Amino acid sequence: MIEIPVVSLAGPDAEVAAAVGAACTGAGFLVVVDHGIPAEVVRRAFAEAERFFALPRERKAALADTGIEDRGWFPMGGQSLETGTPPDLSEFVMVGRDLGPDHPEVRAGTPMYGPNPWPDDLPGWREAVEAYHSAADDLCRRLLGYLALSLGLPADHLAPFAGDPVSTLKLAHYVPRPDQVAEGQLGAGAHTDWGAISVVAQDGVGGLEVLVDEEAGTWIEAPVVEGSLVVNLGDMVPRWTNDRYVSRTHRVRNPVGRDRYSLVLFFDLDYHARIEVLETCTGPDDPPRYAPVLAGEWLLSRYRESIGAS
Repeated sequence: MIEIPVVSLAGPDAEVAAAVGAACTGAGFLVVVDHGIPAEVVRRAFAEAERFFALPRERKAALADTGIEDRGWFPMGGQSLETGTPPDLSEFVMVGRDLGPDHPEVRAGTPMYGPNPWPDDLPGWREAVEAYHSAADDLCRRLLGYLALSLGLPADHLAPFAGDPVSTLKLAHYVPRPDQVAEGQLGAGAHTDWGAISVVAQDGVGGLEVLVDEEAGTWIEAPVVEGSLVVNLGDMVPRWTNDRYVSRTHRVRNPVGRDRYSLVLFFDLDYHARIEVLETCTGPDDPPRYAPVLAGEWLLSRYRESIGAS
């Protein structure tokens, strides 16, 4: 059976790239250790997430309706990640790269670029969240290098796709599982991620499950390893690799008797990046299976589907 491997990022680049590539052809998920994000940066981000979600609803609502797609606070029941199921039993706040009015994409009105709404009554919140976001972005750029090497490409081959990326940090709160729950209702319904790379910091509660055999309906839980991060591929990567690497369906089950918090970084490339099958992933006997798409247009369509579904 497919298992989710634990991979240290401390070794030589070629060895790490080989381990990353093996995980990407199998589980599409890996647990990384020695990732370089200081434990204190992670701890502070979790502490600030808990502080935000403890606020009264009306205080959190000040961060809703931002006017920018995929930013701000989404209340319980604000999204259904699995089409045709009841709304997810979670609330979350989405934080993007904070870009001012002079940024070229903001001036152009490009979706998903712009400023964040920040809580003005939580001193230190912005600093802690931005510190984690920046560190996770750096890790994703490093992971792009390992992906490139694993595909027989130079380490910097994929870097131009992420020069000015859509990168969004989701701080999520999953409530304890209610005694009565609608059929099919979860903390996060079964879904694949839409972009390139996702990095998940778990709080030790667990509950993240991966579908490793669709035909048999086999789910396995992502390991909870102290100090680790869970990495998974989004739907853009199979388009790059002609299905050599996989984007797995996953879900989150609400815990029993306690709250669950997570930090999820969606690293989703430049809005205008053209995603097409890479030259090392196609040949005379394996023609491209996907038409090219623009990364941002793909993301925007999937996001709007998820909000509309709820």
